[in-house]
Amino acid sequence: MGTAFTLNLASFVTATNGDPVTGYTLGGTLPAGLSFNSSTGVLSGTPSAAATASLTLSARDKDGVSNSDSFVLTIAAALVPPVVGNVPDQSGVAGTAFTLNLASFVTATNGDPVTGYTLGGTLPAGVSFNSSTGVLSGTPSGAATASLTLSARDKDGVSNSDSFVLTIAAAPVPPVVGNVPDQSGVAGTAFTLNLASFVTATNGDPVTGYTLGGTLSRRG
Repeated sequence: MGTAFTLNLASFVTATNGDPVTGYTLGGTLPAGLSFNSSTGVLSGTPSAAATASLTLSARDKDGVSNSDSFVLTIAAALVPPVVGNVPDQSGVAGTAFTLNLASFVTATNGDPVTGYTLGGTLPAGVSFNSSTGVLSGTPSGAATASLTLSARDKDGVSNSDSFVLTIAAAPVPPVVGNVPDQSGVAGTAFTLNLASFVTATNGDPVTGYTLGGTLSRRG
């Protein structure tokens, strides 16, 4: 199906008495897309659908019609590999478990099961791909950007491919508060302590606020 087909049935006919064969007859219903040339004995065309045809060949010359021979012509369904749909760009966070079932973006065809998956590109550290199940998983160990390409296969061959980007963000790291030594002041005297000076920002992120727990006391 979908592939050009040619069969020279004249090659199965033997002329007799030195008489040329003057024509051929092919009985039966031909698969859609095929035709038979009764002058040359050639059966040809591009089948448009799967089919099974029982056909009977005979030939003739000036002495009359030959014996006949029957055969079956089977047209198989066209080979159609799986189809990979659009995989949107994905994201994750370093230090956080990540799972993506890429098999969910693959459509099987002709009722054939998908037999495997291929993921091209370099995976972020800590992430692995299961080529049998199509699952991409793991715990990324650091920030990364990976350009990946997915394809799949079944008994009919390899699918189309689709590319996407997996971005792993750096793990969130809150500010770090250093040791604040005990402090003292004098009643009636202005007191100022910049506690922000004991805080270290991380990942280049600005500190967005401060909390001071406890109860401020007043002594008379």
